Amino acid sequence: SLRLIHFELLPILSGFHQLSPPPANSHLSRWDRWFELWSRCMSWFQDRPRTMRPVLESSDEGARDKQSFPIDVFTSATALQANLTMHVSAVVLLSQRPRLTNVTSTFQRLGSRSWHIQKIARMLVGNHFNEQWDPIVIAALFLIAKEMSHTSQQDALLSCFHEVSLTTQIPI
Repeated sequence: SLRLIHFELLPILSGFHQLSPPPANSHLSRWDRWFELWSRCMSWFQDRPRTMRPVLESSDEGARDKQSFPIDVFTSATALQANLTMHVSAVVLLSQRPRLTNVTSTFQRLGSRSWHIQKIARMLVGNHFNEQWDPIVIAALFLIAKEMSHTSQQDALLSCFHEVSLTTQIPI
């Protein structure tokens, strides 16, 4: 999903079947590349267009007693998938974060892997577009499911798995 976000798969999408190797004079270290991807993801998240923002975004503190997740509501499957891909990218990047690195400057929550996992869960539980269940979304659901420790959260994700099976006819 990181490569998809940052347009590195364009050669594949335009008919070429091999990714081109990095130029020989490229001196970007693994961590330089990590910081570049992290910065691009966070910039997109903070500067995303209005159409990519949720129309209803629950606060993190409220509604925990009433439901398994507060929900974020989007007006289109495209907006949901764009945000979900950014959060999955953040989870992957934070899993490989360089040691002793402070990744947040603006919002503390953006550097929290569990916050991104909760955001993914609240997006999938709160939105029901038939076209939202593509392979990246289903993979995100599997990725976060193992992180849910509370029974109500597990039940909410089980209902998502059931919805995926009904909508896509994929036996999960």
